[in-house]
Amino acid sequence: MEAWYRTFDQDGSDEIELNELLNMLRHLEVVADDRLVMMLFRLFDRHNQGYFNYKDFVDILTRRMRPNFLRIVAAERERYRLHGLDVKFPDRKKRVEVQT
Repeated sequence: MEAWYRTFDQDGSDEIELNELLNMLRHLEVVADDRLVMMLFRLFDRHNQGYFNYKDFVDILTRRMRPNFLRIVAAERERYRLHGLDVKFPDRKKRVEVQT
């Protein structure tokens, strides 16, 4: 995980800034609108510094995200809503299983 993180820390500062996160998402072929990307960035940048370090990255991915995923996403949506940045997700059609 550390080698992968370092690949996207382009300036070697041990800080992933927004532009470096965008490069990471492009590499992973993640398609997301600006609001969703900012929501993700704020998830990692818990101290509102404009970057996150390797320790924050690992902490979110390994210890906080898995058991608390739904709570974290709900808290981030609420924070955005309170700032007038309500996140809208596209409507997805539910899969209907056809029984034969």
